[in-house]
This record gives sequence, structure tokens and C-alpha cells, in this order.
Amino acid sequence: MFPHFLFKEKLSIYIYIEREREKENMLKYVLLLLSALISSEASGSLRFDDAFSMAYVVEGELLRLNFTWDGDHDWAALGLHNKTNEGMPNAEILMCNTKTCQVRYSTDYVKPDLSKNQYLDDVSIEKLKSGQNFASFTRSLKQPSALSVAITNQTLGLIFARGMMDSTTGEPLIHDTTPGRWQVNFFHNGAQPSPSPAPTPGPSPTPSPTHKAGVWPDRFDAHMTIAPSQPPEAQLTTKLGSRLRYDFPMRRQLWEYWNVDDAQRRVVFAELWINTTLYELDFSNGSSPQCSETQIDLEILRPDWLVHTTYVSSHYLLRQPDSLNATKACFASTYQISDLFQDPAPIGGMTNNWLVANSTMAEPVRLEGPDNFARPTWLTVQEWSSMNPVKEHDPGTFDIPASCHNTSRLSRRALRPQGSFSMLQRLRPHFSDLSL
Repeated sequence: MFPHFLFKEKLSIYIYIEREREKENMLKYVLLLLSALISSEASGSLRFDDAFSMAYVVEGELLRLNFTWDGDHDWAALGLHNKTNEGMPNAEILMCNTKTCQVRYSTDYVKPDLSKNQYLDDVSIEKLKSGQNFASFTRSLKQPSALSVAITNQTLGLIFARGMMDSTTGEPLIHDTTPGRWQVNFFHNGAQPSPSPAPTPGPSPTPSPTHKAGVWPDRFDAHMTIAPSQPPEAQLTTKLGSRLRYDFPMRRQLWEYWNVDDAQRRVVFAELWINTTLYELDFSNGSSPQCSETQIDLEILRPDWLVHTTYVSSHYLLRQPDSLNATKACFASTYQISDLFQDPAPIGGMTNNWLVANSTMAEPVRLEGPDNFARPTWLTVQEWSSMNPVKEHDPGTFDIPASCHNTSRLSRRALRPQGSFSMLQRLRPHFSDLSL
């Protein structure tokens, strides 16, 4: 038994009871409320989704909040609003990670600023045996600062989200596809106020398809041909052969490019992305690359980047064999049944994503999307010929070339996100002026 006392004083006690189901090897936590002896006190819990829940108790002048979220995310956050159905702008953000809990303020749909006034007390952080993260803290019911929210007997708007931390700076990265909105009155024991009457519903919508995009392996080795960054015309030209080695647990990837007509596959350009540093390697003058370094606020794509996309239809697509395994100059392609998933964002991700039908590892067949913010109508098309999960990559795969440590040849520049997403948050490449 593994109890967590949500409030330490004499009137109310919450206890989490850990139970293990032997057959499923899972841990469950049951929240037990043992008495509320004074009518002015209130308590409750909210479950935002399958992996993020919150419990609270009001006692005296304090509100205690408990966060429990999945171990795959470094941080979880709750935003408070005086009005319901509000988003990030002007929200009081209460964010907890695996080390601490912080107060942040958000002025727009950007990373919230850390508050100079940190008014969360009695902070407790724990890693549960289930692998979940647990955080607990108290906050005054009063308005601790001019930008914070007074907690009274009224309905407040909530926003919630989860995400990862930058392993280098320790700052939170942009949330993933898990944000949402809620509402609560902390004095109504978790009961939601009756909503305003809704308009008379129209005809029932057509049931949505059951097709779902899978999740990438944590590590894989993939090959593809690419038509990079071209204006929308009747034909796009395939210029590049490419190899992508992806290692999400270590937050790194190596993307190599060569002229598609080069049977020797001599690499002319490469991108080595480690944590939040992008090394661009130009091999045009020989085997020792000219290196430039870009510091960015993002890491490589998460394996679950496709889960928020929407299934549209299924198609048979011609799929090229892996050129590395082809033994003849001319070879026949085969038709691959593929599910089309679309990203609603015209910039920030590949718009059209054809994946091997019912592929649990979201194996791409073709990815198509706009180039960048400067050229939103220019397209990049990737034809994936293979995607092979690996346990480990070869030693030295992600070693930083010596030329990158030569300050006389190193170009350092800061890259700022444009709009809600950075260009680099989507699948590369978007370069259109590469000479091959």
C-alpha cells in the first residue's frame, strides 16, 4: 500500500491505494474520500484524458492540487481563467515537471513566461511504481498577483496540456497533441455546473472511420527519394536519394542526401540533429564536411506526431523497392494499400500522409506537404521505400564531425520559430536551392 495524503490537517484525508493486477501487470490508484466534516470545505477530481488527472481539496484559505500524468511526458500543466472556454492568452499556468512545480503566465499561443512571483507551496514530486508522474502543491485561494486568478465560488475556465523538456536548457518545449479545455467550480465538489441550453441538434453526423495512424518506432533506419521544395506544377522533379536514421530516446537523427542519379550514393549534404542543435554538413568539397550550427528551440519529431491527423481514405500507391537492396538498374514497383491521413495545419507538418494500411508503426509510403512560411505553396514530396526498426544504431553514427568543432569554419546563428510552429518541427527537407 502506497498512501498519498492530499491534505495534512485534521478534517479531510485523501488516500491513494495502489493495487496491482497480476494478470495484466498494471497498477491502479483508487482515490478514497474519508469525510468532509465542515460544509464549507470541498473536494473533487477531474480526469482530463486517459493519461492526465487532477485531484483537489479546499480547506481554509488554501487549495491543494494533485497532478497525475503519464511517464512519457516530462511536464503537465493546468491553466486558470476567470472566464470559461478561453485558450492560452492571459492564462495563469500551473506547470509541474519531474523536479518542481512553477507558476507561468501566457500572453499568447507561445511558451508561457516564468513568473517572478512563485507562490506555490508544499511542493511534492514523485515517480510512481506504475511509471506515472505525481505532483502535489498548495496555492492560496486569494489572488497572489495581478495576473493570477482569485478562486471563489464561481465557475473557472481550465486548459490542460502535456509535453517534453529541453534536455539542454531545462525549459519546457511546445506541448504535443494532448491539450484541451475544461471548466470547474472548486467549491462544488467537482460537479460541473449545468451548461447553457444547446441549440437543437441537427442530423446525426456520419460515423467517423476507425482507421488510426500508428506510432513510429523509437529507433529506425529509413530510405526514400525526395522531390524537394518546388512550386506547385503539373510535375515535380525527384532530385534526392536520402537515408534517415532516427533515435528518439537520445533525441537525435541523421538525415543524409545524395543525387538521385548517383549509383554510388555519395552524400552531398547531411543534417545531424542532436537535442536542440542542428548541424548542417556540406560535403560538396570532399569527404570532410563544411559545418554550420543552428541553435533552435525544438527537438526532433516525437514518434506519435501522426496521432492527431485525420483519416481520409485508402489508396493503392506504387511503392519503389529499397534502392539499397535493388540488384538491377530497372525494377518493377508494387502496389501498396495505403491509408491517407491529413494534418489540418497547412504549415508545421506534412499535409498529406500516406501510411501502410493498418501499420502500427505508422510506416510512411508517401509524405507530402508545403515548404515553409516564406513559400507556403511550394511542396516537398517524400517517397519512402523502407523503414526498418532497429534496437541500436551503429557506433559513431551520430558523432559530430571534427569540422563542427573548428571555430574558424563554424557559423552560429539563432533560429526563431515562425508562427505557431517552426519550419524545423516538420519533416525535412525544405531547401529549394540545393545544387546537385
